[in-house]
Amino acid sequence: MKMTAVARWVLALVLAVAAGLKLAWMAGHKQAAGAETLFSGLPMWGKWGLVAAELGLAAWLANGWLQRWAAMAAICLLSVFLCVVVIEMGKVEPKSCGCLGAMAVGSGRTSLWVTLGMDVGLLGLALWVYFAALRRRA
Repeated sequence: MKMTAVARWVLALVLAVAAGLKLAWMAGHKQAAGAETLFSGLPMWGKWGLVAAELGLAAWLANGWLQRWAAMAAICLLSVFLCVVVIEMGKVEPKSCGCLGAMAVGSGRTSLWVTLGMDVGLLGLALWVYFAALRRRA
């Protein structure tokens, strides 16, 4: 299996797991007082839209169809995630992102640093897939 395919599958798996954990949280997690996250603060249509976007992109990446465009969509989505995390990190009392549903990684700021690291790594994989698909096309 080529490294590009491995990168696509890792991206797809992480997006699918994140969407699944968000769905699990939506199905049964009762929000504790003072434990609001960025995800829990979204309106219901925003929660469903984010889950659908992550699942759809995961399926697209796993399929391998139009890899360059799938990678570009992942780059765009991850760039938005990074912007949201950086903006939240600049606040006095930042909230955890809620990216993995109810899985807490510590305080809001600690969770955001972990998320920032994960998003940068995933963005690197998406860029790799994009440029590999671009080279293949040339």
